[in-house]
Amino acid sequence: MAMKKCRNVLLIIISLYCMTVIGCDKEQEIKVSTDDIEVGVIETKGNKEESRIIFYDNKLNEIGVLPLEFATVGDIFYTPLVLRDELYIIPQGYANKKDEEKVLEINLTDLDIEEYSIEQIAMNSIAVADNYIFTCNNLNGVSYINRCNMNNESTKTVEIPDVYVSNLICENDTLYAFVTKTPENGITPAFLYQYDEELKLLGSIDISECGTNQYKAVGYKDYIFFTSLSDSTDNPTNTVGKFNTVTNSLEIIYLEQKHALDLAIYDGCLYVSHYDLVQKVGGGMSVYDLETKKIENYHFEHGMEQMAIMNEKIYILSDWKIYVYDINNISDMTPIRSIEVSSMDKEFSYLSGMFTVDNRLD
Repeated sequence: MAMKKCRNVLLIIISLYCMTVIGCDKEQEIKVSTDDIEVGVIETKGNKEESRIIFYDNKLNEIGVLPLEFATVGDIFYTPLVLRDELYIIPQGYANKKDEEKVLEINLTDLDIEEYSIEQIAMNSIAVADNYIFTCNNLNGVSYINRCNMNNESTKTVEIPDVYVSNLICENDTLYAFVTKTPENGITPAFLYQYDEELKLLGSIDISECGTNQYKAVGYKDYIFFTSLSDSTDNPTNTVGKFNTVTNSLEIIYLEQKHALDLAIYDGCLYVSHYDLVQKVGGGMSVYDLETKKIENYHFEHGMEQMAIMNEKIYILSDWKIYVYDINNISDMTPIRSIEVSSMDKEFSYLSGMFTVDNRLD
């Protein structure tokens, strides 16, 4: 990978697209320090190879965009992965084909883009460890877990029949895959598979009690916290799984609100958003103290499609709006500020993800 450049002194040239009064796009170039970037939002199209990342500073001022000549970049069900100043995202290609076979690595200090080829289509979740990129995809009842060596771009794939792999996360030199199996007598079992970096299966843990279809997970110390889209009987859940990567033990955190979705950890507390991504209803947050196990509940007047925490602020993406709250004064229930995300041309584009420049807690 390219050598990292000093964020404090680097100035980059990025494009801003401004709409003129007659409706034409005018491109202009400005100098922007990447040190000013705090939040990014991905806007994409499924019917055209036209996407972009919109960057904002800590006051939610739009400071520039990075054009991407790909279709269907990112997925609202997955939080964009930021690790060591690199953003990793998957461009699936045209929505009716999803035949793009690559992963994008975007350096957030200079916005250089590296493409890594993986000969699999319709990839979704992504995880990174050391010099490897891992992805998963599901085709015709078979799931695939793929590995790409970032040094030489060699790839390796394992097939897992009759299961659905929904999410991947790397912790402590181990790749974890969230797996949902075929329902039996109305009950859908779920497991957490463990792999080494050579994609050798090390073991599996039954997590059915937490639910099925896990799309969100975050690592913190020796734990993996995760939410589930539904329980084993296809009803909304109010649980968060807490998996100990050292002892391989599972604990369940029961919350008072259902539709647990995004997770973040800050100052000893687990922040969980509550929102039904399928029905587009809800909008709440649970704050769970990891030591005292005390729960605080909040309810918002807007949706919560994605959530991220940065610099004592909670960023919430809701449809085409971004809301930011003071993490030390959530009970006020009044955002510090909110903005409408500008559309590239208002022609069939949508927002597929939001990230902060450092949303990965080690």
